[in-house]
Amino acid sequence: MSATPYTTEDLRLLPGQGEESAGMLIKLRANELGGAFSVMEAHIEPKQLLIPHTHDKEDQAVFIIEGDLVFEVGGEDGLVFEAPAGSYIRKPAGVAHGFWNKGESTVRYIELSAGERFEEFVDDADQEPLKASITAPIKHGVTFHFEDVPRLMRTHGLTSVRGAELSGPVGQKVAEIAGKLLGG
Repeated sequence: MSATPYTTEDLRLLPGQGEESAGMLIKLRANELGGAFSVMEAHIEPKQLLIPHTHDKEDQAVFIIEGDLVFEVGGEDGLVFEAPAGSYIRKPAGVAHGFWNKGESTVRYIELSAGERFEEFVDDADQEPLKASITAPIKHGVTFHFEDVPRLMRTHGLTSVRGAELSGPVGQKVAEIAGKLLGG
């Protein structure tokens, strides 16, 4: 008789294993961890910005696997700092945060999110990206700060954006402004 009702496959995820959703690899869902948090692996390309946003109730943390990221926490007047591979970054609920890859190589990181609302947003974004971005504040407690995108792209020499569907009117305006600011 086994001392545990689990199999090795229940407990171990090998590199590359997980559930693909909206460009993230969901390693463990909140319901597998007592509802407390989810674990996702993601990447951000060179010169790419993750759109600044705020989670109304969920604390998050990032662990950087490979590469360096630059974080802005608290908006334009907040903190800006670099974090190399091996760093853990806390992103408190209710505080705007975004980050970018200023380097020339793809950065890999782990996203830890309290509760299950962020993973639900990721799942919705996988199915209907534009709708997920529009309904994010009400349904998932995520507010995107599109107005910060042009400033961050211009100031830090970034060339692409990740983190919300940008095909709607707001996204088109952000892309238009960013293109003008970047000389495009």
